[in-house]
Amino acid sequence: MKKLITLILALGICLCACGEEKENKKSESEVKADSSAQSTEESSEAEKSEESSEDSSAEESSEDESSEEDKPGVGDLEDLSPYIKLGAWKGINIDKKVEVTEERKTEILNKNYLAKYATQKDTGAAAKEGDTVIIDYKGYFVDTGEAFEGGEAKDSNLVLGSGTFVDGFESGIIGHSAGESFDIYLTFPEDYHENLANKEVRFAITLGKVTETVYPTPDEKILEELKFDSIDALNAAVQEEAKQAVYTENLTNVWAAVLKDAEIIKYPEELHKGHVDYFVSYYEGMYKYYATYYGVEYGEYIKMAFGMTEEEFKADLEKNAKEYADGAIKEELCAYAVADAAFGREVSDKEYEEFLSKYAKDNNTTVEELEKKYTRKQIEENIIWDKVMVYLYENAVFGAQTE
Repeated sequence: MKKLITLILALGICLCACGEEKENKKSESEVKADSSAQSTEESSEAEKSEESSEDSSAEESSEDESSEEDKPGVGDLEDLSPYIKLGAWKGINIDKKVEVTEERKTEILNKNYLAKYATQKDTGAAAKEGDTVIIDYKGYFVDTGEAFEGGEAKDSNLVLGSGTFVDGFESGIIGHSAGESFDIYLTFPEDYHENLANKEVRFAITLGKVTETVYPTPDEKILEELKFDSIDALNAAVQEEAKQAVYTENLTNVWAAVLKDAEIIKYPEELHKGHVDYFVSYYEGMYKYYATYYGVEYGEYIKMAFGMTEEEFKADLEKNAKEYADGAIKEELCAYAVADAAFGREVSDKEYEEFLSKYAKDNNTTVEELEKKYTRKQIEENIIWDKVMVYLYENAVFGAQTE
C-alpha cells in the first residue's frame, strides 16, 4: 500500500532510452493509467511478459522493504508554508466533465473482456489508427546517412495509435497500404539519451500487412468462461468499470489543475535527496536483476537494452530521478497543504477501520494481514490522500457535461 501518487510516479518515468517513452506514471494523480512504451526497439511478447513479472516482483520486494519502518515524509513537516503556496484548490473549475458513453463501454468490453477472443482481419485498405501493421524498418541519421543502433527490426507488430514508438513514427504509417515502401522523417525529443536527442532521422519502412481487430459478440460459451451468468451481468460489470474510468479521468483533471496552480517555494532538502536515492537504487537494482536473469554483465545489458554505456545510463538515471523527486514531492506537499486547509491531518479510529476494511475487501486480503504489513502511520497517510482526492472532486465545479 503506497500513497496514491507515489504509486503512480515510482515506476513510470522514462529512462530516456529507446526502450521507454517518458510517462511520469503518468499524470499527477492516482487516476492516470500507466502507459510505458518502447520507441525504436521492440522486445518480443515473451520478454515483455517476463519483464513485467520481474518488475512486479521487484516492486513488491521494494514495497515490503519500505514498509518495515516509517520513513520521514512530507506528513512529518508540521508547517508547509516555507515549501509550497497553494493556488486555486477548493471549488476549482473544470471546463468539461467526462461522462460514460457507449464508445467508452464498448472499448472497455473489448479490451478488458473480449480481447482474447478477438481475431485479425486483413483490411485491404490503407492503414488507419487502431489497425495492426506488420513492418520492417531501419533508422538512419539524416546528417550522416548512417544507421543508428537499436533502430532496426523485421516483422515488427505494431498497433497504430498505441504510442509504442517515438512521436511521428506511427502517424507516418497511417495512409499507407500493404506492400508499400516509404520513408518517415522525424526528430527525436531533446530528453532522449545523448545518441538520439534532437537528432533528425529517417526511417525506411516496408509495410507488409494491415489488419483490423474483430471482436465477437459474447455467446454462452464466452460468458461462461468470463464467469458471467448472463449478458446483463457482463454489461453491468462493464458499466461499473466505465463509471470508474470516467471518475478517475475527471479526478485527474481536477488534481492536475490544483497542481498547476500551486507554487513550490523550495523542496525539503533531505526528502528530495531521499526520493532521488530511492529512484536510482530502484532502477539500478531492477536492471541488475534483469542482467543476472539473462546471464550477462550489467554493462552489457544496459548497452543492449538502451544503447548506452553504464556512465551514460547513470547520468540519465540521475537526471530522471531529480524530475521524479520534483514531481513526487510537489504532489505530496500539495496534498498535505490541501488537507491542512480543508480538514487537518487527524484520522479518527472510525475512518481508519472503515478504510482498512474496504481496502482489504477490494484487495482480497484481511485487515490483520494489512496491519502486519503496514504501520499505522503508513495506513493513515493513504487515508489522508484518499480524503484529499474525494474532497477536491466533490468540491470541483464542472462545465459542459459532455465528453
